[in-house]
Amino acid sequence: MKYFIILIFTFLFSSCKDDNHIYLKFYYPNGKLKKFLSYTKDSVRDGISKEFYKNGHIKYQTWSHNGINTDSFFVYHKNGKIKEKGYVINSRKIGWWKYYDTLGHLIKKEEFLYIKDLKHIPKINDSIYHNQEIIYNKNGKIDSVKSRFYTVNIKDTLQAGYNKFKLHFSPFYKEYCKSHDTCGLVRLDVLVYNECKNKIDTFRSRNNTIEFYTCFKKTGKNKIYAKINPMIFYWDFTKNTNLVDGVRIYWDYFINKEVFIKEK
Repeated sequence: MKYFIILIFTFLFSSCKDDNHIYLKFYYPNGKLKKFLSYTKDSVRDGISKEFYKNGHIKYQTWSHNGINTDSFFVYHKNGKIKEKGYVINSRKIGWWKYYDTLGHLIKKEEFLYIKDLKHIPKINDSIYHNQEIIYNKNGKIDSVKSRFYTVNIKDTLQAGYNKFKLHFSPFYKEYCKSHDTCGLVRLDVLVYNECKNKIDTFRSRNNTIEFYTCFKKTGKNKIYAKINPMIFYWDFTKNTNLVDGVRIYWDYFINKEVFIKEK
């Protein structure tokens, strides 16, 4: 019986190593590879990791450094098509992630923004924030009502002094407003850091398009820091047509874009 147990264990698990790493392989009972893991000699996850479905197709692939997932991250459907992909830092999603159906069609994009260094901008916390979400319909076009995102014309290179921008926010509130008697966007605010004045400037619009500007003193690498606040106001009526108190709802979105500032 002891020999039989040792034989099964060898079949389900194997390892090899080089000068710096130990590689572990785990197998399904059918003999197909289930997991491939890379460790340092101190038993810390480091390097590439993979997991596979029973049919042999890859399930996910990522990279680790000092025990933490940091780098590109890929997740796959059972048919081998990519399910989601993006980048992780300290095992947390960061930047834009893309999601696909089993046919390989893009169905969603999400932005995860690191907001700890949003200078002088009021924020939720010093963490990674789920910032934007873009939903695609069956014909591959953006569903602007179900999506929550903005477009803004910020170039990678700007000039010292004042720069003007135009931001358009998706009309996501229309989907939210379907469940209320009277509802709509009442204002869109942008709070942006002005380096020349070392203060926050606030800009306001009554629709989902707004123009704002900011100023840079120093040339070289810099960032645009801004907070976007769409606000809706809704009313609901009771059965006897008495007006219920209106309710204001705010959302928080952020801009944290690296730019290069040149001489004017």
